[in-house]
Amino acid sequence: MTTETEPPDSSGKVRKDAAFRIKIGNETFEFKTVEFADQKVTGAQVAEAVGAHPVADFVVLQQLKSGEIETLRPTELADLAPSGAERFFVIRGDGTERFLIDGLHMEWPKRTIDGLSLKRLARKDEDDVELVLERSDVPDEVIEDDQEVRIGAHGVEKFRTRRVKLPITIYVDGEDYSVDKLRVTPNEIIRDIVKKDPTTNYLVRLNHCGGRISYKDEGDSPIRLRNGMKFLMISVGPTPVSDPAIRTGVALFIEGLRDLGYNPVALEGHPDHIVIDYEVQSGKFAGKHVRHGFIVPGDFPMTPPTGPHVSPEIHPEKGEGQHPTGAIHKTHSVNFVQKAGGPWQYWSRPFPNWAESKRKVAVYMSHVAKLWETQ
Repeated sequence: MTTETEPPDSSGKVRKDAAFRIKIGNETFEFKTVEFADQKVTGAQVAEAVGAHPVADFVVLQQLKSGEIETLRPTELADLAPSGAERFFVIRGDGTERFLIDGLHMEWPKRTIDGLSLKRLARKDEDDVELVLERSDVPDEVIEDDQEVRIGAHGVEKFRTRRVKLPITIYVDGEDYSVDKLRVTPNEIIRDIVKKDPTTNYLVRLNHCGGRISYKDEGDSPIRLRNGMKFLMISVGPTPVSDPAIRTGVALFIEGLRDLGYNPVALEGHPDHIVIDYEVQSGKFAGKHVRHGFIVPGDFPMTPPTGPHVSPEIHPEKGEGQHPTGAIHKTHSVNFVQKAGGPWQYWSRPFPNWAESKRKVAVYMSHVAKLWETQ
């Protein structure tokens, strides 16, 4: 057995007379070409070919000519003949979740997977193909490429792919616009579609769960559009809050909120207490307008806010328990009540593994959006 990263001869070239050449990928779809002399190999041999040790900690999958994906056990043989397995995946895990794409049976060793990966599994990741999650009790849902889907949460999920029909409709600041192509730059949307000046404006995209993706300084990078995609257009101007003379953790947090299209306001006498207006984008409260408050640590982004404050009150106060109805307090929000007015409550929802994240405001606000999506 040889691989492209370990050449079999001094010339550095992969041997042309090897009997069977296969591709082995990981969960991010990075593939390595591996050659075997034998027509049949075990799951353990496939795992070992890409340095997966110990083998018991990994799941080996084989994708057949039919397109279906199934588990290959360590001692089970796979046929590398032209009519046999087409490509393999070796991914850390201890089991698989099952689902269907276009009627084909699939397995994957992770409980969550994004839309683009699902399309790649089906080998239909072209721009003009969209993925649809079939629902029996609610309307079918179009899955965005960067949208994570929980596999196995509702039995065996059924997906289908379909071609996107042009033109599509996108929304900028609530106004609908017809677009006759699927890949454009943010600056093209501003200049050619909305008829504004991209040198004084930039776009922020509202994603599927209410998070925001800023295209500030990325106006010339193409993005893939889908029908119904929503954007905000942000005018470049001076910040309405914060003292520009001192760049503190709070100022960085405010700047990040502004980049996402929010209008943050600091409470009088409490400059680390920041309030924004917020529209819930998904979950059972979708469309609801609330205010969010954040107490920003002075060393942000090293330390994030411990959780959002919310007005009006959404759930009864409950000191213990889990999300969504537990660990909710009123006394923690007293400064917001006194200075911002209205009823407030604090959701104790620390960001999990913040140190391992990119530690950006956009990342933290995606966390907040998911709290609403999972209500």
